[in-house]
Amino acid sequence: MKLIKKRSYQNALKTILLYIAKDSKNNAINFKNKLNKVTSNLNYMPYKYPHSDLSKNENVRSLAFKGYTILYYIDENKNQTVVFDIFKWINKEKD
Repeated sequence: MKLIKKRSYQNALKTILLYIAKDSKNNAINFKNKLNKVTSNLNYMPYKYPHSDLSKNENVRSLAFKGYTILYYIDENKNQTVVFDIFKWINKEKD
């Protein structure tokens, strides 16, 4: 499968890396390198991670990485795995 990283993912990742780099540039570089390694493995095992509760589509999956959630979908027709978002999950309880 071919791995596609959407612009929405790239923009969100850039924001996260800039935030991490404020504290430590080395941590930002390490985060990016490790994340790239994990996401590159989606080519070989796209079904490794569970279906995302954020979507009804069975092909939308979520990958947890260092407190962040990476969303991707598997497009079997195009033989692609498409990474489209990364975010920090914050569970806000209603008062």
